Amino acid sequence: MCQFNFPEIYSGYWKLIHIENDDSFNNIFLEIKTELKIILTIKKNKTMDKEKSLSELNSLIEINNDRIEGYEKAVKETDETDLKNLFTQFIQTSQKCKQELVSEVQKLGGKSEEGTKTTGKLYRVFMDLKSVMTGKDTKAILNSCEYGEDVAVDTYEDCMKDNSECFTSEQQSMIKKQCEMIKADHNKVKSMRDALKEKE
Repeated sequence: MCQFNFPEIYSGYWKLIHIENDDSFNNIFLEIKTELKIILTIKKNKTMDKEKSLSELNSLIEINNDRIEGYEKAVKETDETDLKNLFTQFIQTSQKCKQELVSEVQKLGGKSEEGTKTTGKLYRVFMDLKSVMTGKDTKAILNSCEYGEDVAVDTYEDCMKDNSECFTSEQQSMIKKQCEMIKADHNKVKSMRDALKEKE
């Protein structure tokens, strides 16, 4: 496929405009100049959109990395079967979300995030979760989990609200479905905690 170097073409046309004195000739190339500027602007905007898309997709990968790592630690810390099963489900949710997000990043030619938000709210939640595990207080554990799920849901909702223009319709649909999955996990935590309250 033929590749055009637009800056060079633009420069060449500009030189021709100054050489040629014919008004009609000048008008033609002035129109070409305008078209080239539009093309270059579109090309620049696409590059910026791609970088923004990669950044936002990676922020969602990072929040899912947090959930996976945090709940894997929580599974090891608790002896309660119900909590182990709950945390395992949450891990599976984030593994599925992460797989889809990584695929989108790769399609854009980017590199997916491997780390976690070690300075973020969700990380601190899991540190609190680890500490309450030692007390075997199921209600406190679920309260900590619910707050952590709030952080994850907020991250998804902020992404959809503030950056929807940098995603394709397919990506928007994927992110919306993932947000619903995270919300469903949040509601499971809330239901378990509320059930404990009723027994008190």
